[in-house]
Amino acid sequence: MTAGGAPGARTLVDGSEGVVLDALGDRDVDALTALWRDPDAVRFLNVAQPASRADAERSVERARAGDGGVTFAVRSRTGGPLLGTVALHGPAPRGSLSVATAPAARGRGLTTAAVRLLLDRAGRLGYRVLDWECLTDNVASIALAERLGFEFERSGPSTSVLHHRGKPARFATLDLSRDADRAPVHPCAPTPEVG
Repeated sequence: MTAGGAPGARTLVDGSEGVVLDALGDRDVDALTALWRDPDAVRFLNVAQPASRADAERSVERARAGDGGVTFAVRSRTGGPLLGTVALHGPAPRGSLSVATAPAARGRGLTTAAVRLLLDRAGRLGYRVLDWECLTDNVASIALAERLGFEFERSGPSTSVLHHRGKPARFATLDLSRDADRAPVHPCAPTPEVG
């Protein structure tokens, strides 16, 4: 069994970037609740509002079970505090990606490094194409998607299932199988696995 019980969830480490991805756990519930209540995050996260501790507990349980994909906690060191989450949703070969970054981690490059690790894991899990939906006023998310090689294909109303449905959004895609004979489209240092 892998960390957290979810298929594909292991501890991933990129020492060159100071990022650790591991299982979301009970110790993360309060930090996850705080993240989901952060006014800057609430504008962009697809989380029911007002977010409660019970919502965070259910999310941790779903992550353990692997319901709907693979979710990782983002940390700057093994055993460190929760600085965000990154997740793959849907079955391979085509899925989607989501991120949430705590205020203390914004602007430090941790989310970029975390998503690079997640993209590496996605390829190993059989994903070939990943989709990313960004609300048009989420400049940081759009910049992150572009930095990681996602290509924006269209704009239109958000398709999210919660409170963003219908808001203006941009839709991007990353083809992980593109040019398989060359370096990955998501370059990063080797990612040793623990667990």
